[in-house]
Amino acid sequence: MQCENTKGSYSCLCELGFQLVLNGECLDIDECLTDNGGCDDTCINSKGSYTCSSSRGNTILIAIVAILALVIISLLIAFPIGLVIIRRRMKKNTYQAVFQPIPKPVERVHVHEAPSKDATENEVLLEKTNTSDTISETSMEIYPAPIADVQPPN
Repeated sequence: MQCENTKGSYSCLCELGFQLVLNGECLDIDECLTDNGGCDDTCINSKGSYTCSSSRGNTILIAIVAILALVIISLLIAFPIGLVIIRRRMKKNTYQAVFQPIPKPVERVHVHEAPSKDATENEVLLEKTNTSDTISETSMEIYPAPIADVQPPN
């Protein structure tokens, strides 16, 4: 509350959202009592002010969730049906591949030497391929080459 002295009297004003009553106090104005505070949905009074709240936002959110749920359910139903149709079409054009086993397992070893960046040691790249029947395995391992003993000059 702000009061100001005048000639032979004084005058007081309340802050926005409050009104001066006969005993000289400022009381909160309930803006929601007059035309619902101008709110479309719900008016909520607070000290010196008010806020409008809308349940339409919740309704829109619920509608979006419902639409997403329908889309997901539709996809879950349509996906298996689509797979059945694809399988039936694939059965019409079926091809069969025949594989013959290799009589003896074959082992090949390739050794490559590659100089390293500082040229003081070599790395040996060992690639080993085992093939038996129709299964093929390839493994690659890198081993540092042994460094030769070098005697310092006398």
